[in-house]
Amino acid sequence: MCLVSAALWMICTVAAAQHPSALSEGAARGRALYHGKGACAMCHGLDGDPARRPPMNENTTAVISKLSPPPPDLRAPDSERFLSEQQRRKAIRKGHPGTAMLPDPTLSDQDISDILAYLSHLRREPVRKTR
Repeated sequence: MCLVSAALWMICTVAAAQHPSALSEGAARGRALYHGKGACAMCHGLDGDPARRPPMNENTTAVISKLSPPPPDLRAPDSERFLSEQQRRKAIRKGHPGTAMLPDPTLSDQDISDILAYLSHLRREPVRKTR
């Protein structure tokens, strides 16, 4: 396990203990993928909160802070840009044109299903504002 993966795993584990409601098995796998292999937390933030990102080097942080449009708060139901599951899958698999979201061919179809289950769970939770 590389150092970055180990750090993300530790962050994910601590955040999981603070997450109020239980995740389904698929959503729990999705959460691990979101914070690990998928690297979603780099731009979208820990547990979908763009104000809380994992530790990164200064150059990466600077690039992400200048993204236009900025990555959405994935916890907010009104941030949903895609109406169908198929559109959401396509955005993860092939990227999202007009944004900095790149394609991720490394995720399996099951990985994407699990990430989408996790994102669905996040949107059902009350959004907790961060400073």
